[in-house]
Amino acid sequence: MARVRQHVPPSSAGVVDLDGQHTLEHALDAELAELARFKTRKQLLRSELYRRLAPTLDRLGFGMEYSRSERWDVAARESVRVVAWNIQRGIHFDGIAEALATEAELARADVLMLLESDLGMARSGNRNVARELAGRLGFDYVYGNSYLCLSAGNRREASQVGPDTLALSGNAILSRLPLTRAENFTVAIMKDKFESSEKRLGHKKALWAEVAIGTKRLAIAAVHLDSAASSAGRRCNWPT
Repeated sequence: MARVRQHVPPSSAGVVDLDGQHTLEHALDAELAELARFKTRKQLLRSELYRRLAPTLDRLGFGMEYSRSERWDVAARESVRVVAWNIQRGIHFDGIAEALATEAELARADVLMLLESDLGMARSGNRNVARELAGRLGFDYVYGNSYLCLSAGNRREASQVGPDTLALSGNAILSRLPLTRAENFTVAIMKDKFESSEKRLGHKKALWAEVAIGTKRLAIAAVHLDSAASSAGRRCNWPT
């Protein structure tokens, strides 16, 4: 697997005001297989296909989807319970949903940071995992994309049945408190996921969101760092 030795500065598409609903979509069904055929990133970047699709791929790379409900708990409070959980794509969706609703420590959470959340991957039933979990809980949510997936997944997931729909995977923040703003931005890139057994376009991201607590605001970030990152690679330079 190609390794990126230098740490890139954070970059993003900017802070987004979470007003109403926004759906993350694309129409790249025909192009996904073509993109997957390239053996190296250098070959990809030199291709006419990439030059044509680059604006769409850039948009997807930092894309966000969100929904603000009308069932907010807006009371001021002295504490907020935040839970972080790597849900491993959301493959075991029903078990995850049940745990969030019934397990005492999880059911009391005000904010959920869900790492590895699929959007339109066959391995997780082609669900919009963040949206469906938020709908069951009655929470606001924001999803920040990390990857356009060009393979079925890792070796354990390669036996999936059926094609992917949107083929996206990233991180999500769900909240019973109002979500007001968010940003999806780059963290240190340690490996090129395009040249891997689980071929993907994109890279690791941190999803930052602002939570309203009465008249106060709390910034929360769901950060998914590379498992091979050094201590230096795990140091985040937050955007200003």
